[in-house]
Amino acid sequence: MQHKVADMATGYYAARSMTYDGLAALDAGGRPRAEAFMSKLFVAETAFRIADEAVQIHGKAGLVRGSEVEWLFRSLRMFRVLTGSSEIQKNAIAHQLFLGDRN
Repeated sequence: MQHKVADMATGYYAARSMTYDGLAALDAGGRPRAEAFMSKLFVAETAFRIADEAVQIHGKAGLVRGSEVEWLFRSLRMFRVLTGSSEIQKNAIAHQLFLGDRN
């Protein structure tokens, strides 16, 4: 259980750090397009993994309709699609990487 929580906290920290790094680049006048797509992909995937672990930790109670864990799990699953599927994010990342400094 402790290792699950440690992994969840580490993923959260990495996702938050990646987001802050991209925002700092934007504040400095940069155009971190690839970084923005990478952050969207990583944050969405990590948040869903964390929610999935939370369901696992809570067991049956984590799937009861109306529980906070169930609501988060369902919402995050939808978030992964509505903000662009992981495959779409990966396409955009690859596109930005192939463009190099031209855009």
